[in-house]
Amino acid sequence: LVVAVAILLCLPMAPGVLDGAVPPTDALVRFLVALLLVWAAAAGLGGLLRRYEHQARQETARRLLEEARRRATEATLAPGGSSPTNPASQPGASSGAAVASGPAPTPAPPSAPTRPGPPQGAAIG
Repeated sequence: LVVAVAILLCLPMAPGVLDGAVPPTDALVRFLVALLLVWAAAAGLGGLLRRYEHQARQETARRLLEEARRRATEATLAPGGSSPTNPASQPGASSGAAVASGPAPTPAPPSAPTRPGPPQGAAIG
């Protein structure tokens, strides 16, 4: 694309080169200068676009992380004060001694995401 734009910039010079009014060495130098200028402009524009894309990706990731945190908070604080980790606080749970015998289990802390491995008992290879 850069070469095509440089050729388009130098296209008005073609009749002068064909008529002999512009020496071929001058035309080549002008083409190389046009190529350098277009390349520099394309590199600057590409860098600007990458910077904006990076900022947009960071903002999207930040928004998704906040939304996931909000959902996790809402899931642990269900309506009515019930907790999904404490069966005694669930609606319809009996209030007998078997249910209320000890502290409610606490969920394990979230671990780092891992890549799924082969299923248990599966042959590897």
